[in-house]
Amino acid sequence: MRVEKLAKTHDRATFRCGRDELDDWFRTAAMQAQRRNRSARTTALVDVDEDTVVGFYSLATHAVAYDAAPHELVKGVPRYDAVPAVRLARLAIHEDDQGRGLGTRLLATAVHDVLAAAEHVGIVLMTVDALDEAAAAFCERFGFVRLETARTRPALAARIKDLQITFSS
Repeated sequence: MRVEKLAKTHDRATFRCGRDELDDWFRTAAMQAQRRNRSARTTALVDVDEDTVVGFYSLATHAVAYDAAPHELVKGVPRYDAVPAVRLARLAIHEDDQGRGLGTRLLATAVHDVLAAAEHVGIVLMTVDALDEAAAAFCERFGFVRLETARTRPALAARIKDLQITFSS
């Protein structure tokens, strides 16, 4: 397996994770978000033997309203209107490869990408848009906590300095 920036050469048409929303976005909007409007960056996990995409994640810049963040996440942060963050907007594993720990591997890779960016730009939090309770529970295992939002889907966040400890290795 290798991790690489999503490119036009990757076959996105055959990717199926079992969630139409993720599959459709990956097939039709991932490259546009990356190349044309620069709203997100997507990284692919590629099976080198078959040269197929077995998973991906997408990162985007974000800000969390200071008042919406749990106190433990913003303690010591200057009280501006918004707290700088990077959002894990999407993470998916091909349905044939689920249950092999690849989601954990991709989450760790995404966190390492965010930690690397945090060396060059101010980032206080990493947030996650979870599609459902199972995805939220997965992220909570790694120290992400829920944000209070009016959204119907769970939103979570973790401090960059906590992620450095959790994912150091």
